[in-house]
Amino acid sequence: MSARIFRLQFAGMMVVILVAAACSPSPAAVAPEIPTATPRPIQALPTTPPLPTQPPRTPVIIDTDMSVDAIMAILYLLQRPEFSVKAITVAGDGEAHCGPGSEHALGLVAIVGAGDIPVACGRETPLTGDHQFPSQFRATVDSTLRINWPRIGQASKLTAVELIQKTISASTSPVVILTDGPLTNVGEALENDPSLVKNIQMIYIMGGAVEVPGNLYGVPLEEPNTAAEFNIYIDPHAANLVIQSGAQVTLVPLDVTNQVPLDGVFFKLLTAHQTTPAAKAVYDMLDYTGSYQASGMYLWDPLTYAIASDNSLASYVTKKISVVEEEGPENGRTKASEAGTEIRIAMTTNYERFMETYLSALNGGEKLAIDWAAALATPKSAANLVTVTTQDGVCTLAGLTQVPAGMVDVKLIDRDIAKDAGLAIVTLDEGKTLADVEAWPSTDPPPWIQLLGFIEVNPGKELTQNFELKDKPLYFFCFDKPPERKIGGLGPIEAVK
Repeated sequence: MSARIFRLQFAGMMVVILVAAACSPSPAAVAPEIPTATPRPIQALPTTPPLPTQPPRTPVIIDTDMSVDAIMAILYLLQRPEFSVKAITVAGDGEAHCGPGSEHALGLVAIVGAGDIPVACGRETPLTGDHQFPSQFRATVDSTLRINWPRIGQASKLTAVELIQKTISASTSPVVILTDGPLTNVGEALENDPSLVKNIQMIYIMGGAVEVPGNLYGVPLEEPNTAAEFNIYIDPHAANLVIQSGAQVTLVPLDVTNQVPLDGVFFKLLTAHQTTPAAKAVYDMLDYTGSYQASGMYLWDPLTYAIASDNSLASYVTKKISVVEEEGPENGRTKASEAGTEIRIAMTTNYERFMETYLSALNGGEKLAIDWAAALATPKSAANLVTVTTQDGVCTLAGLTQVPAGMVDVKLIDRDIAKDAGLAIVTLDEGKTLADVEAWPSTDPPPWIQLLGFIEVNPGKELTQNFELKDKPLYFFCFDKPPERKIGGLGPIEAVK
């Protein structure tokens, strides 16, 4: 007999016995009371704690002029975990033209592996007027900037305005817009569809000068304009459209960006901290352009993007602001006025905290330990000095033309009593000489010139700046009433072999 058959027979016998017992009469008249057991509390089964959920990422539109500092800012923002960049639109009237600007935007997305972000460009003229950035700015930014741009994807077939409108309308949560150039694209989008403001959380604008002078230089002016900042000046009407749109606006003007120079200190810090492809790209670009050597250069766009990611990086005031659209000495001025629109304005920042925030994100997010004593140590003066003097439409060079590699002090002296003087400090690509520049037929700079900096002084004044002489010779181009008239080329200043 198998074990299974035996178990079945045994179970059947037990059922018969139990049934018989149940049918038998009870021997007692009253059954004894069976005590009731106290119910036991039900023990909950152990559960697996829920996985931590990531907070929702804020949707962002970047509207950019694709300048050197805009590239620095975008590489920062694309690595911030709290943001999801939904679109990048290029201001066609910014520093880059549409073709190179769109290619750079796609390359930036590829450098950090940010996925598929649509890119579109806008019109190449302002909504009103004919202001534009100096041609030498645009030629530099249109170049590769010595960045090894990855090739990925194509620009959208939509215009910048269409992409802005589509992105805001499709977003399930309010969008943050970050602008670092002329406001032409955003202004036109809001003018076309004013209802878009209902789905905009904040518009951050790098632009304007509220209580400090403007920063125009290198553009022909009928009369001096010391009030306007470049981005607002290019399209004042678009700036008014945005400020008056009803959207929440945070202005990041020169008042606060002047506190964060793009200088040798920053380049020293960047040189010591370049562990990601993004940081290496910024280093290569600045090493190529020499922007950190020029006076008047600031981290305009990186500060704006950093404030958007952490509002505690700045202190703010609220003022009613309007933009002057009338041509004249205040054209493009962001003017405090009771007739203006109330907006939030960033006024001060913490330099060290901003630098740590920016460089940490650029290098992958881990907080960097910066030796500020070493970073801020005063560098020794340059041992080499060359002097350029302009007078009566002629410029002359004094000083050694062969010097040790390293820092070179360049002094510009304007001996004319009625004309400003300007001096462009440049390097040339291999095989090019001063004669090639003189033979160049266009007033726009050739693509094989790299502008290291520009010195501008008032009549009868002088100014000294230092520049780094590496393997390429330095050349100088003199202007009076800059940039209206070039009056000569000088150089080369070469490193002693």
